[in-house]
Amino acid sequence: MLRPGGNCPLNGGEIYFEGEIYLEVRRLPELVRGAQTDAGRLPEHAESKEEIRLTTARDLMSPDAQCVQHDQTLVEAARLMRDLDVGALPICGPDERLAGMLTDRDIVVNCIAEGKSVDSVKAGDLAQGKPVTIGADDSAEETLRTMAKHQVRRLPVIDGQQLVGMVAQADVARSLSAEAVGKVLQEVSED
Repeated sequence: MLRPGGNCPLNGGEIYFEGEIYLEVRRLPELVRGAQTDAGRLPEHAESKEEIRLTTARDLMSPDAQCVQHDQTLVEAARLMRDLDVGALPICGPDERLAGMLTDRDIVVNCIAEGKSVDSVKAGDLAQGKPVTIGADDSAEETLRTMAKHQVRRLPVIDGQQLVGMVAQADVARSLSAEAVGKVLQEVSED
């Protein structure tokens, strides 16, 4: 059940709450922006589902995610992580499709700690199974559920088969309620 929450100080639109999730209703013909837990229910002032715009992974992601190629060495991958100031990179195959994820921890645990050479092990050697992804048009809530289910802190965002960005816990945290974020952080951090 949506309950009134006052007026938005930025645009004067009405704000509604469903649980701890807010929904901002802007003056028509502007879109309704925010997230709600029951996408089938419309606020009183919305005339159609087309006026509802849920926050999506595309809205949250960091665009222009850079891949490490499957045939690049772990030294090259580590340097790319350093230069981009990231702790994880998507691994792309020869067809430029997502082949996996590589983290700085993977390099340490699966290469260095095993006595292997970071100069000879390839990023693709550490790609395991089908990577967990989120669709660009999936909701912020679905992004959180996927992170919690797979206990990951970062997700590649795909549009069809194309990698279009990365979404991290921090990206999601900025868009949803503290309660929703706290729940996911707890689930993701469980061993």
